[in-house]
Amino acid sequence: MFKVLANNDTGHAPGHQAGIVIPAALRHVFPTLSDNTSESTPTIEYRINVELYLDGTLLDKVSTRYQYQTWGGTRSPESRVTDQLGALRNRAQGGDILIIQKSLIQNNLYRFILLRKDSTATEDIKHLIDGRRWGELYAQNNLFPTSTETKIVYIWIAKYKNLENFSLNLSSGVKFSYDEELNEVRHEVQQDLPKGFFPHRIEDVIAIIGKNGSGKSNALELICNAVKGAKSSIFSDFLVITQTDKSKRYNCFYQFKEKSPPVGKFIDFEPHSGNIKPLNVIFFSNVYDERRNDFDNEVVDLSVNGEIFLKNRPQNRWDITFLKQIDFLYTSDIESLGLNQPHAAQVVVNAFNSRIGIKSLGAWSDNLDKLYNSIRRRPGDMQVKQIKNRFVSMVRFLYLMDILQLFGSTRSKEPAKSIFRGMEKQMEIALASGLSTDATLTSLLDHLQQLSESEELLRSSERSLFAHPKNSDGQLLNAQFEFLTKLPDLVEDLDISHQADGIRNRAQESFIISHTETSRDFLKDFSRTMSFIRFMSLDWVGLSSGQKAYLNLFSKLTSALSGLSTASVLLCIDEGDLYLHPKWQADFLQRLLTVLSNSSNVGVQLVLTSHSPLLVSDLPRQNLEIMNGFSDADDKIETFGANIYDLYAGPLFLGELTSGLFSHLKLFELSKMAEKSTMTQAERKHVENYLSILGDEILRFKIENTTLQNNSND
Repeated sequence: MFKVLANNDTGHAPGHQAGIVIPAALRHVFPTLSDNTSESTPTIEYRINVELYLDGTLLDKVSTRYQYQTWGGTRSPESRVTDQLGALRNRAQGGDILIIQKSLIQNNLYRFILLRKDSTATEDIKHLIDGRRWGELYAQNNLFPTSTETKIVYIWIAKYKNLENFSLNLSSGVKFSYDEELNEVRHEVQQDLPKGFFPHRIEDVIAIIGKNGSGKSNALELICNAVKGAKSSIFSDFLVITQTDKSKRYNCFYQFKEKSPPVGKFIDFEPHSGNIKPLNVIFFSNVYDERRNDFDNEVVDLSVNGEIFLKNRPQNRWDITFLKQIDFLYTSDIESLGLNQPHAAQVVVNAFNSRIGIKSLGAWSDNLDKLYNSIRRRPGDMQVKQIKNRFVSMVRFLYLMDILQLFGSTRSKEPAKSIFRGMEKQMEIALASGLSTDATLTSLLDHLQQLSESEELLRSSERSLFAHPKNSDGQLLNAQFEFLTKLPDLVEDLDISHQADGIRNRAQESFIISHTETSRDFLKDFSRTMSFIRFMSLDWVGLSSGQKAYLNLFSKLTSALSGLSTASVLLCIDEGDLYLHPKWQADFLQRLLTVLSNSSNVGVQLVLTSHSPLLVSDLPRQNLEIMNGFSDADDKIETFGANIYDLYAGPLFLGELTSGLFSHLKLFELSKMAEKSTMTQAERKHVENYLSILGDEILRFKIENTTLQNNSND
């Protein structure tokens, strides 16, 4: 559907007209609302989830209201979408076109795409609008960008870490093999999965299963490196086979040092250029083992290892993850995942914890040291009973400590260093004045802003100081000064409590902020402007470790997928179900596929590793790659819908074990004792004690019988 926006639909409308009017002809696209309004109930509303786009760029994901209102009968009835639409309405002008799309899968999920009236896309659809103000839009197939579906179907490599002469099939529809001696690639087409087996946008799913140490993580890393940046990351012979748009022919990209090009039927061969295009690659891992992923820049690394590695570099300190989580919490995917809204967020402050070492990084000077100690010795100025005042002072104090060290550090350049020298003098003046803590911090912040303005740093378009992934130094400084100036007023509308742990040099404070729609906007602004500060962190309260793992995974994935529109995605997930309760492990694949289907505008090829038989039971055998360490007989195991207890007991997992190794060894000793022809009174009592706590009724009966038979004459 489309609507040509009136001026009243935009952010330029008068104050009471804060939304987009939905004409009666378009109401059938939205949830059905009763028109039974009254003077006491003049408005009936329904909340919907909307993704806001400007042309092809995602602006925000919001929960908004679709409402029918009559103003108590004083005006003509009207349908309107209102609330949280500022990111789109403030960019709109009268005459712009709003494209309205409704999800075929989720009834309350919509997409609003704003097309500027002078844009190329608007020119392309003028003939479809044909002078109408609103209505249905029958777009040609090539009106909006379409994705090219490229799949990786096979990889072979001579050697990569612990993998030698290693093959990996990544397609359920065809299985390849490479004969190194004959230099020949062969393939065998598999039976197709039932139609619609995976949801919309999911092209294929492959799970890599194997024992610890078999190389599952190395295999996933190999996939990323073989597709992107192969020239600088792989140094042995290898080949990658792709399939594009379900063509019956395949493309083989090879990198051989001495051998001639490989051969094979229905395959086109060409040397590997280093990057396979068009294809997006995303890597996620929940595992933290200090392993550094040296991926090419074209691989989107969402792993915990990659995140911590970046945070430990002084030029990459921005906590963008929390911002993604806030956005994700207000999407419709939260309900489908079964996630609760956290009841609060906490800002953890380590201002005076000497074990953390606030002085250990960046520039440090005598005046900074004096300022630090002066604030530290004035607890009366920041009384805990005045929680909001203390929070404001702590944020301002840590901002000054960090920004001044950043300005004066050896890697900074002019005008930052000049500003640092100017602030050195101002610190001397402020400390000698005898002002209160609040007045001291306010004075220093004002002077810092004045120096930044006079040195034209507030207009800087560079990213050298903060090294933010999106915003310039000038943009960030302006936003930071504005936020810190408004901070006392902003916290007045928040419900904040305080918690302290440790004393003196080991003190740590937490400011707990109740999670509401009001605090949501505050937390977003706080994260955008202040999350670069060391010794201050944001976290959620009221979520289990499993819920946090879910939130971390899905917020990162949906954010990464939201900006993709023209090439398919190879998504590699290492141990995505790690830290989850078994019930959540059982739900993991279904929930993952649902979110990916809802969030992606392009086809997704999913490759994941796991130790869980719950995942194995969700996939047919042709969708599993079993790493070495298992016998050929494992290939005959039918897994889809298999009983998870049978899978646990099978060769893929426990083998002959029916319980944990500790109890297994104890019961083995017990069986041997029960087989003795004569037993002492103490030994018999020992056996009886074990039988009283044994959970396996059949084994208990067997041991009891053995004991009676061998000691019947005692």
